[in-house]
Amino acid sequence: MDIFLIINNLLILFAMIAVGFFAGKSGKLSEKAFSDLTAFLMQVTLPCMIFSSMQRTFDWNMLKDSVIGLVLSLVFTLSALGISYLISGALGVEKIRRGTWIFASSYGNTGFMGIPIVNALLGQDGVFILANSGPAYLLVQYTLCVRMMTAFSGKELPGGKKNVLLSRQNFAMLLGLIFFLFRIPVPEVADRVIGAFAGITTPLSMFVIGLSLARGRIGDAFKDKDAITICVMRLIAIPLLTVLVLHFMPFVSPMLKGVLILCAAMPCPSLAVIFSQTYGGDVELGSRSIFLSSLACMITIPLITMFI
Repeated sequence: MDIFLIINNLLILFAMIAVGFFAGKSGKLSEKAFSDLTAFLMQVTLPCMIFSSMQRTFDWNMLKDSVIGLVLSLVFTLSALGISYLISGALGVEKIRRGTWIFASSYGNTGFMGIPIVNALLGQDGVFILANSGPAYLLVQYTLCVRMMTAFSGKELPGGKKNVLLSRQNFAMLLGLIFFLFRIPVPEVADRVIGAFAGITTPLSMFVIGLSLARGRIGDAFKDKDAITICVMRLIAIPLLTVLVLHFMPFVSPMLKGVLILCAAMPCPSLAVIFSQTYGGDVELGSRSIFLSSLACMITIPLITMFI
């Protein structure tokens, strides 16, 4: 296992967050900048990233693992959401924070951290399987998760309930899937423009997280009980449950098992902040959970990889 790769990606992540943090503390950016950047991420760069990530050469030799991976990703994601929902209730998480708690506990940072780590440990075959599992995560994210978060926050869905299914993110996913399955070439100009916007999603997301951290005190993250319990769920409980379930699935190949375990071990996603800001969750809790889980995963990910 390449420990240095994991540490290097975490350092890059923290460096991007630090830029946003110091920019926020400097007072040069207004409160409106945070909302505007969040909207830009949700409406422009994220759809571009979703579409761009699906433009890959299809390998028929990986078809079986890809299909099984897609189904298992959907099942595991829904199961994680259900377990997190029950546990958040048992822990008495405040209603306004509960949507963020459930989302941050259930989803991992499979994009920025997951892809390079899977590539280093499992190679291009692992990356291919992970990429083809993306629609399962995205489908639940932009439908069930959005509806859940607005239900807890009481915030109206932008454009009404039907907008959850007709969002730019879902449209990008569907369009990307059509281009992918039918091998439709993307015109060079369009491909470069979409790729350019997709490329700024990760640094801009981290920058926004840094801005949100600048609005409070970092030391408070270590005192936030909900942020700590999120980290326990995200980095320990969910990965170990994934390992246990896969142990009783002999039809799953070692490669696919490795991809699913690594994805389950990733820290909280940057979307925990973006979704909270957009759909009325607790932005502060999202920021704190990302900060703590990204820090703690330097210890937990190497330990979880022992089960691969």
